[in-house]
Amino acid sequence: MLRDDIGDTKRAKLLRLYDLFPFHGHPLWVAVKSGELTYDQVIRAEAQHWVRTRAGQPLRRAALNHAKKISPSLFELLLETYIEECTHDKSGPSHLDLIERLVTMGGWTKPDLEATVPTPANAAAMALYRDIGARGAPGATCSALRLWNSITVSCPLKSLKRILSDMV
Repeated sequence: MLRDDIGDTKRAKLLRLYDLFPFHGHPLWVAVKSGELTYDQVIRAEAQHWVRTRAGQPLRRAALNHAKKISPSLFELLLETYIEECTHDKSGPSHLDLIERLVTMGGWTKPDLEATVPTPANAAAMALYRDIGARGAPGATCSALRLWNSITVSCPLKSLKRILSDMV
């Protein structure tokens, strides 16, 4: 299936999700842009991002496999994100590789990264993602749409699930 075969309506619904969770409004990004964080704090935050992204790769793979069984359109939408997030190929490094590069350029080593213990908030977020993913297609879609850093316990999950369930 070609990307253009997905349909404008479904693509528009997906893109509306970014309106709910705009990256430029993410608290970490706002703090970085305003200079509220030190260099070390940014590197430490990215180390947590690396932990979360690494933990998310199997969840994304499971979401992709699940989507393939239930909807070719959903599979096609998730595939592009899966490739970007989880694979290192001729098009470039994966998201995880880019985060690792940033943190190691910031002075950390790979063993430092691998020894990083998730903060309580990061551990809670990863548990939430696993739980959402275990609920089926809407959860699988959430994880693959880069909502990782935007969904919190206070997220309007009912409206998000309704939007996503309309797609499958």
